[in-house]
Amino acid sequence: MGNAPPRIVTAAELPDPARLELLARRVFGDGDRPEGWFDRKLRRECVDLRLSPVAVHAGASLADPEGWLGYVLVGTPPSRPGAARTAGTGVRPDARGQGLGGRLLDAVAELASRAGLGRIELWSQAEVEPFYRRHRFERVMATVTALGFGRSPRPPQLHAPLPWRALEPGEHEVIAWLPEAWAGTEPDRRHGLSWSTSGGAVTTWLSREGLAWLAQRMVGFRAAALPELADALLDRLPAPAPVVLPQLPESAPSTRALWASGWQPAQRAVLLERRL
Repeated sequence: MGNAPPRIVTAAELPDPARLELLARRVFGDGDRPEGWFDRKLRRECVDLRLSPVAVHAGASLADPEGWLGYVLVGTPPSRPGAARTAGTGVRPDARGQGLGGRLLDAVAELASRAGLGRIELWSQAEVEPFYRRHRFERVMATVTALGFGRSPRPPQLHAPLPWRALEPGEHEVIAWLPEAWAGTEPDRRHGLSWSTSGGAVTTWLSREGLAWLAQRMVGFRAAALPELADALLDRLPAPAPVVLPQLPESAPSTRALWASGWQPAQRAVLLERRL
């Protein structure tokens, strides 16, 4: 294949884009992944294959995953108008150190700009942030995912899957993930949970992620604090199931107060943005 640099194509040009799962496993490892996890990821994050660049070894067939070196999956969820939102970025270990990561990010910028989008949103581990800053990304927010464990000796009193509704007067989102992620979650993994407080009703959109419960959204009233509602959530979910609160603002006082009530910081990440 000589010394020609890898070429950049879009995932839509691959004869079988579903085989990108093989590349993802080479980049991130096999781990304990359930069957269908990659297709689920594409669906929940609204990945557009036309905006998702793939690096291919010079001279390799587009049909041969052995020639695929790296990729950036890019979604365009309607709830984030004007944004190209990355849903996975990676380069094979044996292809690193050749500038492929930067080329792929520049390809995202070009594809997104042609599509009329104004910015790229990217989630990253904090230790990788300097790499993205070298490629014109700026920090928007530092976040943390909180982990707790259910305490109820009884099964939860769940509702059928809840629609993702507009906020009612006086309500606010205590936790808010993407509505598209909720819509893309299988119906048998979506559950609703509600209870009353002195400030009014609290509603939580929950999904099952393996053994864990993920709070995709929690809607309450401003009089109720996150630690109080999070504690009440643990009281209503079965012991000792893991319970996850995603992407909370790390510096917010309400987030910091969680650690005093028994929650644990499970994963830290930064939201970065590159304007186009």
